[in-house]
Amino acid sequence: MKRIGQAVCLPILTLVLGYLLIYVVGKPVIDVASSALTLFMLADTPVQSKTVHAEEITLVTQTHDKPDEIPSSQVPYPVGGQQYGQVIIESLAINEPLYFDDNQEILRDAVGQYIGSVMPGQIGTTMIGGHNYPDRFGRLLGIQENMLIQVQTTWGLYTYKVTSMDIRNYRDPQVIELLNQRNDRQLILYTCYPVTMIGFTDERIFVFATFVSGPIINPDL
Repeated sequence: MKRIGQAVCLPILTLVLGYLLIYVVGKPVIDVASSALTLFMLADTPVQSKTVHAEEITLVTQTHDKPDEIPSSQVPYPVGGQQYGQVIIESLAINEPLYFDDNQEILRDAVGQYIGSVMPGQIGTTMIGGHNYPDRFGRLLGIQENMLIQVQTTWGLYTYKVTSMDIRNYRDPQVIELLNQRNDRQLILYTCYPVTMIGFTDERIFVFATFVSGPIINPDL
């Protein structure tokens, strides 16, 4: 009887442990894939709600006496769903809370960083998206070359200069290539196009900007 019990229990235990291992190993990949799908598609019809509230955080709003470099070990990296900054484009009267994640709940009331992109200050491209509401990222349609974009974070103030704005398919290979580059510091903002459209569209307004100033994150410290 004991042997029969072992013969039944051992395969079940092995199966459970196998599924648990697959979940632990695969969850980060699933989260990133889900985040990418949400941010690139922005497919759900926007629903005005107030489920996301600005958190009580301290942002760096000035560059006076701030270091040009900051050790990675001293950066208070946000976790998914946490506000860590503010995106400001004074020329367009844009001032939006910035969260690290891009689920629909966040994007209805704020802007969100695609979690597969680098943090401001790191080498590579930071990608931030938001819905095309007329009083928010819908205003990106009026952006012009050389306008300044500020990204205030809890560890530094970053300034980027707009190099171009373009309307492209959300699967545009050049955008994906820029997102994956690790040669210099870049910023991409985007929203759905046309800005009067509610729901899924294939086209996006992409705003491309290059790094001007802000503390560089040193990954070796």
